[in-house]
Amino acid sequence: MFWLAIVALAGTPFDGEKPKLALEDWVQPYRLQADPKSVTRGSAQVEAMLNEADRYLGEEWIWNGRNTDKYPGVDCLGLLFLAHGKVVGRPWYNYAYNPSPLVKSGKLGAPVKGLNGVMRGKEDRGLLKRGDILYFLLEGYVVDDEPLMTSGADKYWAWHTGIYAG
Repeated sequence: MFWLAIVALAGTPFDGEKPKLALEDWVQPYRLQADPKSVTRGSAQVEAMLNEADRYLGEEWIWNGRNTDKYPGVDCLGLLFLAHGKVVGRPWYNYAYNPSPLVKSGKLGAPVKGLNGVMRGKEDRGLLKRGDILYFLLEGYVVDDEPLMTSGADKYWAWHTGIYAG
């Protein structure tokens, strides 16, 4: 399992404007070592993870949803935690809630080789494989977490995450 940050510039999921991919140069994000329990790219584990994610299609989207009585519904991180956790035998509550410690922990893998962790528009999407984790970044979308990327004075936080299905 590898991760990739995709940078969005204008628009957020909350203002109705479709984000645009950045075409600027970015600093290299964290270099991670994959967790031994991480899903291996191109493996049967990836297909199992994607199949598990499919089980939640149609589930109500609720912020912080983890498909439990206390946290009903599923949000984007919840879907990722539930699908990945089922395959590697790790409950959703064993993952860091905020993206920066989650990325630093390496529990979901390492950056996609050849993209320096950031897709900047016209890179070769052929470098992506089913099961890669995608972090969508937005400049100025400040959350109570460290930014996942910095470029000069600009800081970028994750506003969405997903699993690449091809």
